[in-house]
Amino acid sequence: MSRTAQSSKKIYLVTLLVALVVGLGLYTYSVNQSSSPVASAASTQVTAPQKYITYQGINNKTALDLLKIHAKTVTKQSSLGEYVVSINGSDGGGKQYWIFYVNGKEAQVGAGAYTTHNGDKIEWKLQ
Repeated sequence: MSRTAQSSKKIYLVTLLVALVVGLGLYTYSVNQSSSPVASAASTQVTAPQKYITYQGINNKTALDLLKIHAKTVTKQSSLGEYVVSINGSDGGGKQYWIFYVNGKEAQVGAGAYTTHNGDKIEWKLQ
């Protein structure tokens, strides 16, 4: 192989290598731009905390038992019994509390003490 051919081959390989490095750099840059926190923050939707849940009563099930079936529920024990702290991650921030209603009227007993009946409309409101 002549010196001119070897020199041309080296120039070709160097050019190819530079093109690959630049191309890879541009590709990496574009991938990083599309997954940057700024780009993803713009597409993230913030939803308001849930403030209401409703379900139907079932004979011989308590309102609290049914709530635990229908929603992710966090409770605490007190001297008066178990009470609801949060439903589906909504806790009212210490300014609002979960109150339950039976057939449109605020319950007069705790959710663990109220035995529902078929057809009861149980509602929980963050107030």
